[in-house]
Amino acid sequence: MAAFTAMSIMCTMTTLTTFFHTPAPVVTKLELNQVHSLRNFRDKTDRAVLSFDLDADLSSVFNWNTKQLFVYVVAEYASRTNVVNQVVVWDAIVPTRHEAHLVRTNENVKYFLADQTNELRDADVTLKLKWDVMPVCGQLLQYGAGEASFRLPSEYFGSSTKSKH
Repeated sequence: MAAFTAMSIMCTMTTLTTFFHTPAPVVTKLELNQVHSLRNFRDKTDRAVLSFDLDADLSSVFNWNTKQLFVYVVAEYASRTNVVNQVVVWDAIVPTRHEAHLVRTNENVKYFLADQTNELRDADVTLKLKWDVMPVCGQLLQYGAGEASFRLPSEYFGSSTKSKH
């Protein structure tokens, strides 16, 4: 019984050490690089393809209990149909502290910015960097830092394919 009690105390103390860890992520840059296209499709949905620049050092987020980070960029905007629309346009898995300094220039979105109706034209959009801390054990935690706002064009333009850089 004493061994079980000692082990329980050690587990509790080990778990508590993650609460004393204070990450200090630094997002130096998150900004729109270019809107490549804004089109209306046959299904009456709007789709925008864009690229962005990112410089974020998330290495301080890692501690002994961090298995990996799931990092993503969300495009957020309001429309007549919905007060808040949030669309994940890019994501990455960061497996180690050494790979946690993310520098991307003219990074194409993985997933186009889509609206279920045709309300993207002239929309004010805010890009937000977010990440989930995926622990070895314990609760999944979500954080975010960095924002960049821009307005989409008022007219449709461009082709349906994104250019590769």
